[in-house]
Amino acid sequence: MIPILLTRPAAQAQEFAAQVTARFGPDTCCVISPVLEMVALSPEIDFSAYAGLVFTSQNGVAAYRQIGGPSGLPAYCVGDKTTRAAQDAGLQARSAGGDITALNSLLAQMPDLGPLLHPSGVHVAGQVTGEVTRVAVYDQRPLDLNPQARDILRQPGAVLAPLFSPRSAHVLQEALPADRRAIIHAICLSQAVRDALDADRFGHISIAKVPTAEAMLDKMAEFFPS
Repeated sequence: MIPILLTRPAAQAQEFAAQVTARFGPDTCCVISPVLEMVALSPEIDFSAYAGLVFTSQNGVAAYRQIGGPSGLPAYCVGDKTTRAAQDAGLQARSAGGDITALNSLLAQMPDLGPLLHPSGVHVAGQVTGEVTRVAVYDQRPLDLNPQARDILRQPGAVLAPLFSPRSAHVLQEALPADRRAIIHAICLSQAVRDALDADRFGHISIAKVPTAEAMLDKMAEFFPS
C-alpha cells in the first residue's frame, strides 16, 4: 500500500492519521514526521483594547491560551476545527467554514465589530482584512525529516504527502533528501499551499475541492483501489 507522509505538527498529524486509517483501513502506512515545531512567544498584549479575536489556525488558538488570553470574547475563525478549538477555550466562536477568503468575506459582512486581534504565527499565508491587528504569538520553526521519513523517500515507488499549509509545504520541499527515489504526490489543502511548491520536485500535485480534512481524504482516495 502506498505510504503516506504526514508532516503536520505531531498532535495534528496523529489526529489526521487516525482519520486516514478509519477511511482506508488498518493496513494504511502513515509515517509521521513533523516539519514544523510550534514555539509559543510572549508578546505584551493589552487584550482590553480589542472587541474580539480572529483565528486562522488551531495553533493560534493554542498559543492564545498559553499566553493567558481571556475567555468570553467573540472569535471569528477560518474553519470548523479552529472554531471548535476556540469554543474549547471559552470563546464565543463563529466559523467562516473555509479559507482566508471566506473569513474575510464573513468579516466584511459585519463592518461594526470594532478592533479585532489576530493571534497568529510568525509566518502567515494570507492577510486578514478590516480593523484587525496581527500579533505573532507563536513561531513555526523548521524540523528535519526523521529517519523513517527519509527511508521511505529513498525507496522507489509512490509516496502521498498531504500538505495543509504553505509554510509546511515549503519546508518539506526544502528538506527532501537529494538521494530520494520516491515519486511524491502532493495533495494540497488550498491553492495557496499549491503555490508554495515547485512542480519539478513532485510527481503530481493536486488540490482538495474545499479546504477541509474530509476533502483531503477524498482527494487521497484517488490513489487507493475502490
